[in-house]
Amino acid sequence: MPLTPGRFVFCERGRILDICQNVEGIRIENTEAKLEGYQIYLVEQWAIERNREVATAVSFTGDPVHKIMAVAITIEQPEVSCPRLEKVFEKLREEKARPKETPYGQLFVTNLSLFASSLNIVLVPYEGDFDLYQRRFYLNLNLRRMGCSGRSALTSKSPSDAQREKFNQLYKISDSTDFEETVIRLVNLVQNCLFIFGLFKLSDVDGLLCNATKKGLDEFHETFLSSKSQKFPSDNALDPSVLAGMFSKLSNIRGKLQHLVNNVPKDPFAEPVAFISAVKAFQVRDGRI
Repeated sequence: MPLTPGRFVFCERGRILDICQNVEGIRIENTEAKLEGYQIYLVEQWAIERNREVATAVSFTGDPVHKIMAVAITIEQPEVSCPRLEKVFEKLREEKARPKETPYGQLFVTNLSLFASSLNIVLVPYEGDFDLYQRRFYLNLNLRRMGCSGRSALTSKSPSDAQREKFNQLYKISDSTDFEETVIRLVNLVQNCLFIFGLFKLSDVDGLLCNATKKGLDEFHETFLSSKSQKFPSDNALDPSVLAGMFSKLSNIRGKLQHLVNNVPKDPFAEPVAFISAVKAFQVRDGRI
C-alpha cells in the first residue's frame, strides 16, 4: 500500500532513521521528540523474528509521569517509495494500532487489552528511550535463550550473579571479561560464522539470538555435525557443542586456505566478507567456479 503523506512519530528511533535515511520525499524532523502520557512495550516474539521492522507497541496512558523518546518524520508526497516503511505501516494496521495526534505528528497507539495472551511484553524503562534499552533487552533475551535464566520472565534488570556464573561456566568464559559485551559479542561471532556458511544474512548481524540465528545453527548441525554428534533437546538455543563444532570447522578451513591463496584474513569472524572472497579466489584458481 502506498505511503500516505503527513507527519508521523515512531519510538524506535534508530531503526526508523535507518529505514528513512536517504529516501527522497521523507524528511527527518526531530530525532529526540519527547512525549508525555505514553509508555513503550517491547514484544519479545516480534523482536526475535526477522520479518518485522519494529518490535514495539506504544500505549497511551495520559499520565504526564509517563514519557517516551521518539523520532518525527514527514512524508512529503504520495509517490514516495520506501518498502521498509510501508511494511511498518502494514504491521501497525494488522495489529489494529490507531493513530493519535501529538505535537510532532501522528503516533500509532495500541490497546494492550487486545493483545494475545501468548505475547510476552516488557515495559521499556529509562523514561521510554527504546534505543537506550535495546542492548539490555538483547543481553537478557540472549541469556534466557541460552538457558541461563531459567523460566523467569524477561525483564529490564541487570543480569544476576547466578546468570553470569551460568553463562561463564557454560561457554568457558573468564570472569575477567566485560560480561555484557561478551554475551552480545558471542552471538555476533556466531552470526558472522553462519553468514560465511551461507546460513545467515550479513545485514541481520546484530548480536540478538533471534529465530533466524537458531535456524542457522540447526541447519549447520544437520549439515556438518549430525553424523558426528547427537544433538539432544534442550532449552539452550546456542548449544555449546554446536558452537564448538562450528568455530572449529571455520578455524580448520582458514588454516588450510592460508597455504593456498593470498590475502586470507587473520580473523574470519571479524572480516567475514573478506574471508568469503578468499574462498572464492581459491575456487576460481582451482577451477571450481
